[in-house]
Amino acid sequence: DWSSDVCSSDLTIATARRTITIDESGSISVNHDSFTVRKAARGSGVASEFNARNESLYRAMGIDEITTQGSSSVTATGIETSVVSKGATHWPRNGFTWADEGAKQNFIRTIDDAIRDEPGRFSDEERSRISSLYKRDRNGQFSTDASAEELVNFANADQLFAEKGVTIAYKRDISGGRRERGDGRSLADRLSDTVRRRRENASERREARASRRMARRNESQDRKSTRLNSSHRT
Repeated sequence: DWSSDVCSSDLTIATARRTITIDESGSISVNHDSFTVRKAARGSGVASEFNARNESLYRAMGIDEITTQGSSSVTATGIETSVVSKGATHWPRNGFTWADEGAKQNFIRTIDDAIRDEPGRFSDEERSRISSLYKRDRNGQFSTDASAEELVNFANADQLFAEKGVTIAYKRDISGGRRERGDGRSLADRLSDTVRRRRENASERREARASRRMARRNESQDRKSTRLNSSHRT
């Protein structure tokens, strides 16, 4: 778990937080918990540059998957609103897909609701193209062979997801770029061994504690037996 500030000598322009997790199989994932760019630096490309460099580091570390929560929102100024966060539409345009079925359903439902209830958000071409990319069954569940990026390929996508305050869980598989380091074994392998050794050590400590407790009980019983024998002889 780490956080960092992207800054010059006298101005913080962004703050990031990442969490790295290794599961029982040894697979490593990193979650993009947050990345906030200060208003003065927005539109400068710092987020894209930071994330691109992070991915090089992730691959070198043997990380298999990136996960994140993409949130979109607006802020109101008088009677006007402006988009302040585009996470729900930003990540699909950068190689991410839905993290699970629930995220996929929420994503497509946001678009489908707008096509049905707010068709003015789309041009005729956009409405025809986007609606042809997915199907809705009689139970209201969606299916698609299209990518998330294809589904947000319409002009009003950022505004739509932001006004609806949508948050979507995303993931990106980067395991194909795993690199070997140091002793010739990937970091994933070494971390997996570390977890295994810690579990073995913990098991050994539990067994040692149980053995000591048993020894103390035996010693106590021996002392009692000795006292009883001495009492009988007396």
